[in-house]
Amino acid sequence: MADFVGIANFLPATVRAVSGEGLILESALGTLMTPPRRDYTDGARVTILLRPEALRLSFESETGALPARIRSTSFLGGTRRHHVQAGQLTLIVDESFPGAADDTGRQVWLTVDVARLHLLPSEPA
Repeated sequence: MADFVGIANFLPATVRAVSGEGLILESALGTLMTPPRRDYTDGARVTILLRPEALRLSFESETGALPARIRSTSFLGGTRRHHVQAGQLTLIVDESFPGAADDTGRQVWLTVDVARLHLLPSEPA
């Protein structure tokens, strides 16, 4: 699967609630609310697929943001690709803006664009 979708972050999660407003997921990123989906039920185990551009970094704390630290940065033309440590997770985050600053080691805050979050059924154990 990883070869098919390209660079992505994969995280296990559990559906905690389903409503007309959306799904409530529990994962290592904390509690996330997604847009409504009918194909999952309470207690379902899923895999969250997040492309690097679905994650955003900020240098200031924001509501719902997770503390993280930039471990490395690669420069890819107009994109900076960061490897970010958030708790026990290492995530890939792409930023599309020019600039040559190397922020390795810097404390940041990580937020998820839940509209760009994809869910996959987890493989049976």
